[in-house]
Amino acid sequence: MYRLELASIHSAWREYYDGTQIRAWCQALHPTYRRDAQSVRELLVAEQEGRVVAFGQLHPRRARIEALYAAPGHMRRGLGQSLLRSLERTAWDLGMEALDVTASLCAVPFYRAAGYVEQGPWEFEFDEVRVPALLMKKHRPSPHPLSFRRSPWT
Repeated sequence: MYRLELASIHSAWREYYDGTQIRAWCQALHPTYRRDAQSVRELLVAEQEGRVVAFGQLHPRRARIEALYAAPGHMRRGLGQSLLRSLERTAWDLGMEALDVTASLCAVPFYRAAGYVEQGPWEFEFDEVRVPALLMKKHRPSPHPLSFRRSPWT
């Protein structure tokens, strides 16, 4: 997952961030972080032929999507949407009323399309290198206001 995350960042972020920002972000990652974080986080992976090609991570106590990455050859194929929907279902099943995500600039359209609303600007800072992002939020969908029953005419 570490290599997938690095490859995804290098592939998707080029038109939004400069090389210094990408290097700073990647240097801040640790190879075992996602694996070690599983004890307090929900981690879902998509596999193809035994290889992880996408993953998503939810921090239930913080009601936060912490990561959602796809390998470069697997981007824009619906994996991210599927993983996000699964993480959201988990959050709603756990009783969360809303989910936050700190979206990289390249991910903002993805989250916006999934119903997340911008809450304001955010910045990560790695050794004095600032990486802009947006804080976004999605509220739990309310149940449909109509009730349904079987028609007496069938």
